[in-house]
Amino acid sequence: MTASGVLDGAGRTSLNATVTAGRVADLRISGSAPLDPGGRLDVGVRGRVDLGVANVQLAPAGRRLTGAANLDIRVGGSATHPQITGGGGLSGGAFSDAVTGVRLTNINGQITARGQEIVVQRIAASTPNGGSLSVTGNVRVDPAAGFPGSFRITGSNALLMNDGMARAAVDLNMTAAGPLASRPRIGGTISIRSLNISVPNQLPGSLRPLANVWQIAPTPQAKARLALEQRVRVQGARSAPFDAVLDLVVTSQNTIQVSGRGINAVLGGQLRIAGTMSAPAPTGGFTMRSGSFDLGSQTLDFTRGQVTFSGSLSPELDFIAETIAGGVTARIQISGPASDPAFDFSSSPAMSREEVISRILFGQSAGELSGLEALQLAQIAAQFSGDGDSAFDSLRRTLGLGGSDMDGDSNQGFLARASRALGKRIRFSVKPGTSPETTGLGVNVNVTRHIRVQGLVGATGNTSVNIGAEWEY
Repeated sequence: MTASGVLDGAGRTSLNATVTAGRVADLRISGSAPLDPGGRLDVGVRGRVDLGVANVQLAPAGRRLTGAANLDIRVGGSATHPQITGGGGLSGGAFSDAVTGVRLTNINGQITARGQEIVVQRIAASTPNGGSLSVTGNVRVDPAAGFPGSFRITGSNALLMNDGMARAAVDLNMTAAGPLASRPRIGGTISIRSLNISVPNQLPGSLRPLANVWQIAPTPQAKARLALEQRVRVQGARSAPFDAVLDLVVTSQNTIQVSGRGINAVLGGQLRIAGTMSAPAPTGGFTMRSGSFDLGSQTLDFTRGQVTFSGSLSPELDFIAETIAGGVTARIQISGPASDPAFDFSSSPAMSREEVISRILFGQSAGELSGLEALQLAQIAAQFSGDGDSAFDSLRRTLGLGGSDMDGDSNQGFLARASRALGKRIRFSVKPGTSPETTGLGVNVNVTRHIRVQGLVGATGNTSVNIGAEWEY
């Protein structure tokens, strides 16, 4: 920074300054300013500011902003009541949020200053699916009143969530009005063009952070990041809280699809979001219009299906599929949060989970199944069981696979339990896998004390043979 000025006899100074901060900023400041804070300002600012300066605050939350703002403004009035004229433009901007998967590109806009009012003529952005967002409005430069203003946010097919479990493209017609820096009111409608909710086979580890983790002897880079996170937390606690009041209506004309773990359903309905941004309170939900449930080679139609919100942003699933098979009325109910649903198999008369699945798949009892049928039943029972070992233990007892034939390696799980030895050298086993290609009936032949041949016939008919050697040492 370089600056020069000349004091006059009227308590003012001229100002001619240059601020250069590499790629971050390049500004020219000229004019005159009073020595008394209540005096009249007459200062012009021209130049460029990199929007990345905001990443100091955004980075700890996984957000990132790029682009540039070009300024050409003049500041008059006083320091307590500034009068700003001129404007600025945004160009080449981009924003990303690693948590929600939001990515905005081609952020461009024009802002005009009119005394104490800043007018956003238009700020536009694009989303990866070809959608668009735009913002218009105005705000008054009045810190004591929380920068009061009014903005309209519109969107067309804007992709605003893509986190691996949900992918949403929406149309927006929203307003934000009131003290924008503290407690504005955000209202309007969100029309869902498409919302795909994926029910995961298991919750990703990245969504389950380990509790009570401490950094021991962090590297200089890690230490700097930890210090930054702590500084942001402290600054956030000291600053005035921002907590917008919500009054939003979310509608869907049969554009919500829930899939995964055998579920395939289309829903529609309406949701109202009240409360505040820190404590949103959604009510309402979406009702199934059509849906089915795939269980192995069988497809069952749902008789009921709902996704509801009751004061929490985590949706609750409630689906029921029913069929008559193997002389019983079998029911499958999926309930609980979409991130970790519970699958319940029941029947009339009452039977175990494995028996219900066997009747649905094969129309007969689990004890009457062939080897390949038992293999398929094992795979499906594991897929929908909250406790794989318990499900396999039950199936082992049903199929008559002896528990006394265990190898002694508890880490082998069901492979060790669901096996039968034929003499001292040959052992047959059921090997459950995460897919049909890795699931099969296996045979181990101990050729010698150290040489073993392993064969596998997969559920899809694939075969493999391995030869291994082992020594204890």
